[in-house]
Amino acid sequence: MTLNFFSSARATVLGALLALLAFAFHLPAEAQFSPQRGGGGGDRIGPSSGGRGGIGPIIGPNVIIRGGIGPMARPDDEGRRRRPGRRPGAGKYSDEKSNKPRCGVRGRPPCSDKTAGDRKPGDRKPTCGLRGRPPCGDKTAGDGKCRQDRAGRWHCPDRSPPGGGRIPPIIVLPNPGGGDSGPPPRAYATRQERMPQGRAAAPSPSVARQVLVLVAANQPGATEAQLAQTHRLQLVSSTNVPLLEARAQVYRIGDQRPMQAVVSALSSDPRVMMVQQNMVYQRQSGAGGAARAAQYGFDMVGVPSAHELATGRGVKIAIIDSGVDQEHRDLAGAVGEAFDATGNKDSKPDVHGTAIAGIIRARGLVSGVAPDATLLAARAFFAVPRRELPESTSFILLRALDWSVHHGAQVINLSFSGARDPVIERAVAAAARRNVILVAAAGNGGPKAAPAYPAAYPGVIAVTAHDSAGRLYTYANHGTYISVAAPGVDILVPALRNGHMFMSGTSMAAAYVSGIMALMLERAPHLRPEDAMRVLSETAQDVGESGRDESFGAGRVQARAALDALHDSAKAVGVRQ
Repeated sequence: MTLNFFSSARATVLGALLALLAFAFHLPAEAQFSPQRGGGGGDRIGPSSGGRGGIGPIIGPNVIIRGGIGPMARPDDEGRRRRPGRRPGAGKYSDEKSNKPRCGVRGRPPCSDKTAGDRKPGDRKPTCGLRGRPPCGDKTAGDGKCRQDRAGRWHCPDRSPPGGGRIPPIIVLPNPGGGDSGPPPRAYATRQERMPQGRAAAPSPSVARQVLVLVAANQPGATEAQLAQTHRLQLVSSTNVPLLEARAQVYRIGDQRPMQAVVSALSSDPRVMMVQQNMVYQRQSGAGGAARAAQYGFDMVGVPSAHELATGRGVKIAIIDSGVDQEHRDLAGAVGEAFDATGNKDSKPDVHGTAIAGIIRARGLVSGVAPDATLLAARAFFAVPRRELPESTSFILLRALDWSVHHGAQVINLSFSGARDPVIERAVAAAARRNVILVAAAGNGGPKAAPAYPAAYPGVIAVTAHDSAGRLYTYANHGTYISVAAPGVDILVPALRNGHMFMSGTSMAAAYVSGIMALMLERAPHLRPEDAMRVLSETAQDVGESGRDESFGAGRVQARAALDALHDSAKAVGVRQ
């Protein structure tokens, strides 16, 4: 009896073991997670995710997939690798039946309206959640917002705001000159220009306790010291301004007298031509083949056909901005002369000035609107500790404007903004009287912002920005002073250390128009500013509301049409035959 009991128990245990082995051999095979390799980088599993701070790019040889507006996006492992030996539950990667819940538990997809596991055998294959399908949720392949690359990876960007600031498309950028020499390109950062919050409608501040004084050039040389003694002021700096036939001085108020009292006393002094506060300006803050596709603005404004007639040869364009990186490959030989109006020891180049120079005159991965023009780089902005953007002052800008005109600038690009400034307004008018064409960014304060200067001065071409679909840049200023519009959203530009990036703002649009001015001046060297404004407006493509409006001005500039119009009115504007 005992022997029979043990034999029966042994048979039961043996049967159980055999059953377990049979069950194990019939389990579905583990899903294979194939690592997606970036060029020269680590493995990446699954699609990247992100928000306004930037969507992590996937980098391969000569391939860049970039994301949202914000800081430089870096490749990193955002997905998780499955641990060896871990098996998915039935129903997630196969049609086997299971009594487990179909979603919301470990080993199952999240519960939502579109879950991968919530289906029965024989149902139509789900459109999301499985391998080779986009992620489940609001953004599916069918709604046009998700894209699949050549490796089968899905990329679902965030929803884009209306107008500017959209998620730029997937872009494949070959190495300049073809071939595979050198390291693969990095992910290109994106940057938007936008006036700091609370600053858009407020007047620009002035330098604390400083006044800017102009005296006539024929005044005795001792006048500056006499003014300082008479009005109890400390002389900070002085410069000659032949543009205004004057000398400019900055004085510091050393005592506690109100600023207005000092300005009133100086304005009543017969030796003083002009006096005001030393205003503060902010630089506008704020990318052949596939590379050409990234420069959508070229075709929108007719630059390729315009280059059949002119390339800006022999025309000097001054860029009053932050420093330009003259060592950048795309800007080799672009800068004829440079001047640092700040007097600051730190003369490092800056991305903004480099970007503006590239849009106008680059020859490389980025193609400039006027590739044969000569740039005059006037550095007028410098970094200020604990300030969001580089700044300048009335005195520094006056020096930069005077230097630009004195060195033969025919076009001056002004991609900065501030409050109305009598001294700068006077200098701008004096430059225009000398047949210098001034182009300025319309401002990035938004639809309700006050007019931005110098763009709103009479005789200045104020340029607003639009995107590749012709929609107005979200943060662009509106107003009756807007002259024309040009591409300015997601513009491919050169960056520091031979890099490239995408930038958005009215500064980029102004650079497009400055380049077109150079093309017009090559054809008509004696073109007057008023004639340039008229031709540009008459040939612009009407966008937005019918006729001239406060958003787009006269419309989108058209380079070839402007050159053709110059030829039709050759005698009036002095076109070179």
